[in-house]
Amino acid sequence: MTNILSDETKFQAMCRAAFDEIDKDKSGSVDIKELEQCLKNMSAKNGLPAPSKSDIQDALKLFDKNKDGTIQFSEFVEVTRDSIKKAQAKNLS
Repeated sequence: MTNILSDETKFQAMCRAAFDEIDKDKSGSVDIKELEQCLKNMSAKNGLPAPSKSDIQDALKLFDKNKDGTIQFSEFVEVTRDSIKKAQAKNLS
């Protein structure tokens, strides 16, 4: 299995593509409305219940490291990298 984290250029490109898809107004940051729409769309595509307001707020808190109420690209990359590392470690154990 290929490790996406082993190629930083590809990882950054993957993150940029995902981030730009979420950042609908192209402001360079993701606000709670954009995050809510993304999570609702993902849930619907996967046959899952829509996320609650609390779920959306929790997701924002997870990504919003500087606590400015939005998700910057650098925060998105950091949390995505950490999530992949945790998933890989879990799969190895």
